[in-house]
Amino acid sequence: MRLLQAFPAIRLLVPFMVGVIGAAFALEQGTPTIYGLVIAFGLWCVFSLILLIWPFKAAKGTFFGGLAVLSMVAGGALLLFSVSGQVYPGHLTGQKSDTAGTYLVTVDGEVHDKPRSYRMEADAISADGQYFGRVLLYVQRDSLAARIGHGDRLLIHGQLARVRPAGNPNEFNYARYLRFHHIHHQAYLPQGTWQTVRTGSGSPIRFFIELRQHMLDVFHRAGLDGAEHAVAAALVLGYKADLEQSLVQAYAGAGATHVLAVSGLHVGIIYLVINWLLTVLTKLPNGERVRAILTVVILIAYAMLTGLSPSVTRAVAMFSFVALAKSFGRTGSIYNTLACSAIGLVIYDPLIVMQVGFQLSYAAVLGIVLLQPWLVQQFSFKHRAMDWVWGITCVSVAAQLATFPLGLLYFHQFPNLFFVSNLFVIPAATGVLVLGIVTMAAQVWDPLLAFIGLLLNGLIGALNGLVSYVDRIPYAVASGIDITVAETLIVYLLIACAAWLFISKEARMMIPVMALGIGLFFTQTFEYGRHRQQRSLTVYNIRKETAIAVTEGTRLEFMASPDLLGNEQSLLFHVRHHWWAQGVDREIHVPMPDSLMNRPFCWNGSNITIVARPMKGEVIVLPDSLDVAIIHSVNWKDVHELARQMPPLVILSSSLGQRTRATLREAIPDNVEVWDVESRGAFMLQGD
Repeated sequence: MRLLQAFPAIRLLVPFMVGVIGAAFALEQGTPTIYGLVIAFGLWCVFSLILLIWPFKAAKGTFFGGLAVLSMVAGGALLLFSVSGQVYPGHLTGQKSDTAGTYLVTVDGEVHDKPRSYRMEADAISADGQYFGRVLLYVQRDSLAARIGHGDRLLIHGQLARVRPAGNPNEFNYARYLRFHHIHHQAYLPQGTWQTVRTGSGSPIRFFIELRQHMLDVFHRAGLDGAEHAVAAALVLGYKADLEQSLVQAYAGAGATHVLAVSGLHVGIIYLVINWLLTVLTKLPNGERVRAILTVVILIAYAMLTGLSPSVTRAVAMFSFVALAKSFGRTGSIYNTLACSAIGLVIYDPLIVMQVGFQLSYAAVLGIVLLQPWLVQQFSFKHRAMDWVWGITCVSVAAQLATFPLGLLYFHQFPNLFFVSNLFVIPAATGVLVLGIVTMAAQVWDPLLAFIGLLLNGLIGALNGLVSYVDRIPYAVASGIDITVAETLIVYLLIACAAWLFISKEARMMIPVMALGIGLFFTQTFEYGRHRQQRSLTVYNIRKETAIAVTEGTRLEFMASPDLLGNEQSLLFHVRHHWWAQGVDREIHVPMPDSLMNRPFCWNGSNITIVARPMKGEVIVLPDSLDVAIIHSVNWKDVHELARQMPPLVILSSSLGQRTRATLREAIPDNVEVWDVESRGAFMLQGD
């Protein structure tokens, strides 16, 4: 309790975020009415006013504290509801169907160049003014679409389709991800379905986007190309569109992904450089405050230059609060400063709490602030080089201790050699950032630009080579680890209690450490036993594929096309997360052409057949005892004949075309249950 009293901002932040998170998940269950929210907001204002005028002496009591916490929880929930457009009449989510219409949209943010289209976010309003909302647009590539930029207003005609939720168990929920960015609909716009009504050339954000494009061209002029140019663009300017997936995976395996996203490391370096350059101002009257204000202005400009990505916005907010607090002599508590920056970001965009980057950023900073000083004090070295190595190692260990539970929860892997890679990654990233800034200044003289570009190219090449080498070391990455949200919270509590035990040396902290450790052991043991007894058959929802997995204990047999079996990226995205959640430790892959097509097999007492288009001249005859039919492919002429033979349960796989799918649904009798995996998601049959 004394700890919380010392940091009042944290006492406000925690219940406030609880209210925001609770409201975010509540919106998935249903949308409250605007009238109910108005009444709730009025009651909350009255309640808060009572707390403000509460007698000072009584305000120290537990009762008052409980009421204040409940008020902050309610305030966080009401804030999220108020900024969520779906609670207001006329939001796009209120449309009964995804019908085509005419909309006036304003492009917001950067336009991303994709292989076949331009991707952009936009605020839309229907031509009749009846509906509004934020949408995701894909505009077909052509010379006109290439000119679209931030702030442009377009008149479009098309179908705004509701973003579908994840089609497979444990798959990345893209619909939820977009919903946390206030997006519920998307549309593809071919040529001729849109026109520019007004350009947004005067927008400050557009100016910085165009400036960043100019800087990307400067890197090309300096001789950077391929992977070197992609890393320089990502590390210096926050532009990650050119990064190859294999390179990103190598950095992830080496535990160095953080350098590819402009975040606290990069902003911290720039903050230190700016502070050093503006030291001369401290000799003037009020010079410290002037330096702080200029530092914040430059940091904000850098954030706009990098596209106002969530990671750099968070970092700039944190360092801005640190700079301003320092200039006013408020340097007593870094925790209050960080909490204030978090409160500011959450008020600006409540749903930022639900973003993985926000959670990882603040977890890493808290880990470094809390644990790094204690770790550094455990050993001292006479040689400065060893001291430096130990300091870098302590930063890496502290950050990893604070973030690895979230990494296991979201990414299911842990970089075992992170402490090795960060010994050269952090210094190299610092060098790349500094040389990148020097490259921008050297563009006025081509010989100097070429020389700096040569140095930058060599440094990035060495960095990429070392990262790839670490990633290739056997057992460099522990992958396939699956933990639940509850287990993540237990791990965090265990880390917190263990850190308290080692730092404070209070023997009583052994009790919660042992209790949490035993609790985690029993949850893992229970899961292992459940995995050993499981039996299931799953038909996955993978575009243009029929993919079936039969799980017996921790053994899995997966039937799919040879193309899918050889596409590790597609398997990772669609099915591997589900297999990890099932605890699968043995996989058998069977090419679909070699499986039991049109021949029944028995599983868990049910007769099942995978129905496929027969050879020319053959006719499919389904047995009367059939329980489940999985439709892989059908000849047009056989649709109605096949529909009359259907068993009680029919599963339409994702390999069927839209026309065939619609015809089958019409032809199959009403007494037959039909599960269309494309519209309803993966089908899963549990065994006894």
